[in-house]
Amino acid sequence: MTRFLDALEHQLVDATQRRARGATSLPGRQRRRISIRLIAVAVALLLAIAAAALAAAGLLSGAPIALPRGIPLQPRSGLGIPLPGTSPAIGLHVRDPAGGPPWGARFIATTRGYGCLQFGRAVRGELGVIGQDGVFSNDGRFHALPVDYLEGPFPCAPLDARGHAFAGVFMDGTPASGQVVEESCSAPGRRINPPQPVCAARDQRLVMAGMAGPLARTVTYADPNGQSHTVSTVGMQGAYLIVLAATRLGLQGGGYEPGGPGLGTIRRITYANGQVCHTGQELGRTARACPPVGEQPIAQPAVTAASIASPVSVVLAKRPVQLVNETKVLPMFIISFRARVPVTSGASAYLVSVSCGVDTQEGPVQSDVRAGQVITQEVAQNNCRGTAHISVLYEHGANTNGPPSRPAGTTLTVGTRTITVR
Repeated sequence: MTRFLDALEHQLVDATQRRARGATSLPGRQRRRISIRLIAVAVALLLAIAAAALAAAGLLSGAPIALPRGIPLQPRSGLGIPLPGTSPAIGLHVRDPAGGPPWGARFIATTRGYGCLQFGRAVRGELGVIGQDGVFSNDGRFHALPVDYLEGPFPCAPLDARGHAFAGVFMDGTPASGQVVEESCSAPGRRINPPQPVCAARDQRLVMAGMAGPLARTVTYADPNGQSHTVSTVGMQGAYLIVLAATRLGLQGGGYEPGGPGLGTIRRITYANGQVCHTGQELGRTARACPPVGEQPIAQPAVTAASIASPVSVVLAKRPVQLVNETKVLPMFIISFRARVPVTSGASAYLVSVSCGVDTQEGPVQSDVRAGQVITQEVAQNNCRGTAHISVLYEHGANTNGPPSRPAGTTLTVGTRTITVR
């Protein structure tokens, strides 16, 4: 860009000087007026072209997106962090329905064995958001998204034995700013707490993104008018990114749905082996996601109910809990057990489940675990009264979209406990 502007400046100056030399036969005062006028026009033209070039190149950048508060980057917990040497290169570009910078996506493998597809608006080879729709004070600048920001609603899944992930997300009412990591404005009818302003209709997008696997070749989807379109997948992950205007779709406004590849208005995915996944249709949306075609499962150690079993202890206590705007001391279940089998990646996990009346809370231990390590989990009582049933489970197998929140593969019971809450 600098070389282009320098060359343009030289050309304008040369043209101005030639024009001035052509006026040497005129009286001195008139020659000076013409020279000054030509130079002023040349400078104004240069500045206008430079400003346009800078804006088009996305060089008007603002502060990058900050990592979420209270979520430290740890290589052995949660999704982990990007593997050393991870490239920030964007492997997938698609246009925005209203124009401007395209949308882009890049694949990121992590230290916990996850593969994620991070996406946003693409400017100068970077992913990020544009300051509009209520973000960054509507400053109109580009704000880069760090490669280690993986806690947003991106499709993530444990990698298989050959480094492939299978996952998808469908986001209805996404702001055109590209801000998908935090709420900035919401679609009509969507309840957000705390309340958010409603996005302008022209600034709402329907985003479908995912990884359909190494054999995936094409993805066919329906546009807002019901017309079918087919796009090719990209790379060994079979990645796809589809961005549509979120109007006239007949869908309930505002939504986020994670799962397998093929969510949203995708109608089918074709594969190199001749297989075709027809997703079906249900109220305008995908009725079912596609299976992980081409997946090579990671060999798991032989685990039996006897080898995984361990006593479970439960204590009732009060603990400080950080809420949105304050810290409260709340009654909690303090659940402990000894892990007999290690967890070394997102392909397996221990899960803790608490049932009291009609309420059931369930969540994973979102970190690696050593064999023999004592694990302690805190679970809110949520006004539980009477009998509470606590179960600790060990699950391994396919878990799409981030750390597993419920059993999705082979499940074994580590131990159970029943207590009375008064």
